[in-house]
Amino acid sequence: MDMDANQIRRLNINHLAEKIGDRGELARRLGYEDTNYLNQLCKGHGSFGDKTARKVEQSLGLKHGWMDHFHYHEYSPRLLAGEVSEQLRDYPELQEPGLETFAELVEEVTELDPEEMREALTYIQYLRARRPRADT
Repeated sequence: MDMDANQIRRLNINHLAEKIGDRGELARRLGYEDTNYLNQLCKGHGSFGDKTARKVEQSLGLKHGWMDHFHYHEYSPRLLAGEVSEQLRDYPELQEPGLETFAELVEEVTELDPEEMREALTYIQYLRARRPRADT
């Protein structure tokens, strides 16, 4: 199962902030007075709608729809490792025996290459889709 649009866009906005150098500069390029809204987008708070995604693309000269797709070949290992480790928080059964702390898990994940990280994210999403919902 694929990640939803909000998750993909959050990953992409974090990538753009990292690529540009910091959230303050990205906020400035997007026309925001401060980083408050951008911080919310980066942290996954609230909805990252189509209007905002298109604004990001247009402001930065990106192709229409760029924010809606994965760009694994562009992501830094640190960004991918953070995403994989965030996804793994909900799945302690996937954590290898012997990893004593979450920090050790993140350290292990950073040793994966981008293709392995993509596979890990895809597998985690598959498991998430199969997990029974708590509200049913």
